[in-house]
Amino acid sequence: MSFSLSPHQLVAHWVPGFVFVILVPLLAPDTYNSAFKPVLPAGDTARGILFAVLAFVMGQFLDALRDTLESVWDLWNKVNWDFFMHADAAQIEKLDRWYFTYYVFNSNLVVPLLFFTVGELLADHNVVFLGGLTVTIVLVWDAWSLRCEIAKHTKATQPSLGRT
Repeated sequence: MSFSLSPHQLVAHWVPGFVFVILVPLLAPDTYNSAFKPVLPAGDTARGILFAVLAFVMGQFLDALRDTLESVWDLWNKVNWDFFMHADAAQIEKLDRWYFTYYVFNSNLVVPLLFFTVGELLADHNVVFLGGLTVTIVLVWDAWSLRCEIAKHTKATQPSLGRT
């Protein structure tokens, strides 16, 4: 079995999960100390490894949320997903490097930022709420524009099917 993650994929999945993991104690400071203390390892290194793994798992969960919404977004701007199966490696790499990784990153980061932003609204921290909402809106807008580019390029580029 071949398994590989490029640095771009790792950032697009792990960083949003990491942001989520670090935002939880900002909104609920006692979460890790009270709720999870009995299951946390004693050493700083072990805790660091646990949080890194938790961040990756959370990032994968956020990506799964994005994946489940792809068919909804396709109603407005359809991506030719078969492109990723049939295009040659150079075409896929170019699309991934210029658009897809950033689309995934922005999309996956929206959920933790919304979580944080709503928490700040409920805590009546209006300035932080407005800042978080502004960042969230910019990321949503950029994700949508990147997705539009992905749709355009996957429709326009005829992949090499490798058939003779």
